[in-house]
Formats: sequence, C-alpha cells, structure tokens
Amino acid sequence: MALSEKFDRVVAIVGDGSAMYSPQALWTIAQRDLPVTILILNNRGYGAMRAFSELFQSGKVPGVEIDGIDFACLATSQGMTAQVARDTASLENALVQAFERKGPMLIEARVDQTIEALYDLD
Repeated sequence: MALSEKFDRVVAIVGDGSAMYSPQALWTIAQRDLPVTILILNNRGYGAMRAFSELFQSGKVPGVEIDGIDFACLATSQGMTAQVARDTASLENALVQAFERKGPMLIEARVDQTIEALYDLD
C-alpha cells in the first residue's frame, strides 16, 4: 500500500521562517503527489527571534525580517498547486479546496507581523 493511501490528508502548519529551512520538501511532496496541505503562516519574519530580541532588548537583529518571499510562487515552481489567503474568507475557501483535492496544495496565509510576548522571564 502506498503512503498516500494510508492517510486521507496531512496538514502541516508552518511559520514562514521555519519553511525556509527546507523548501525542497515541497518538490518531494509534489513529485509523490502526496495528500498534504502545507499551511504557511507568513508574518514576513522569524517571529520567535523577534520575540527573543524584544525580550532581551537586543534592538534590531539582522536576518529576522524575511519579507518578499512568495511561498505560493515557490510551491508552484516545484509543481504544487498553491493559493494566497489574505483574510479569513479566502483562507476558509483555500482550505475547502485543499480538502477536496487528492494531491498536495500549499496555502500561504499572510498574517499580521505583530508578535505578542511569546516568552516571559518573570
């Protein structure tokens, strides 16, 4: 039995910073036509590193801002269907489409850059 026959659908929710560690996974998912939905929460930066820099009052840390990466285009270039969601309605629509598909799909959800306090030393 093929791996794709064992699962109805796998949903991977990944931040944009983390997605940059292994974008080649998109190619593998597309080539194997796996029932995988990648949901990238794109806040245009490494949110955890932003929060650490605020916590430790480090000022502006280089390499934290990663604006301008078009994950939908990256996925399409590797053979995967992709959509960009800019609001909750388009996100819901994209998720419905992803679950109706047999093959893979990437959804890039563009979210607010504001980072709440993730860490507290108190």
